Amino acid sequence: MDMSIITIAVKQKMEKLIDIGEKDKQKIYEQIHEEFGIPRVMIRRIARELRQDWARKIAILQQDSHE
Repeated sequence: MDMSIITIAVKQKMEKLIDIGEKDKQKIYEQIHEEFGIPRVMIRRIARELRQDWARKIAILQQDSHE
């Protein structure tokens, strides 16, 4: 399976788990591992990408721009 497709699916699953109230990072990682069968090192890399995505979006929303 294409890694970009897996990355997108894992990010969506992480967001869903967080949206439904899961707060334990290890439980999130375990559920991702069980569902997708990918190594934890890859899960951590994808989680880092997701945090960076959110940080970029937050930075945009925090800009004081009057256009």
